[in-house]
Amino acid sequence: MIPTGESSYTLETRSDYVVMRIMGVYNSHQFLGYPKVMLDVCRKADVKKILVDATLVDFSNLSTMERYLLGEEFGQVVSYHLAIAILVREELITNFLETVATNRGAKMFVSSENDKALAWLASA
Repeated sequence: MIPTGESSYTLETRSDYVVMRIMGVYNSHQFLGYPKVMLDVCRKADVKKILVDATLVDFSNLSTMERYLLGEEFGQVVSYHLAIAILVREELITNFLETVATNRGAKMFVSSENDKALAWLASA
């Protein structure tokens, strides 16, 4: 059981990308650290693509400002180094985080559909 207010993740390396599955409750401190984790794990695996499955995260405490800050963090840390496809539940998609991140140099796609995310990642 994950304590309230915390998240955890698992990593799986595929042939040309990494899968990061995040579970638990959104925590701004943890999530602001995830772009660096993603970059580090992809560098170790010698890949430039990552699929982030965040469908099991409770984002009920994620504010618009925190979406902005996360987008900035992705732009600063990941920038052009990685292509990131993020899976979230459909009702959470606003494209704000994606827009902020891509406006700052990140290659990012947010979707609720695994097939679309994988197709985007394959073409990135």
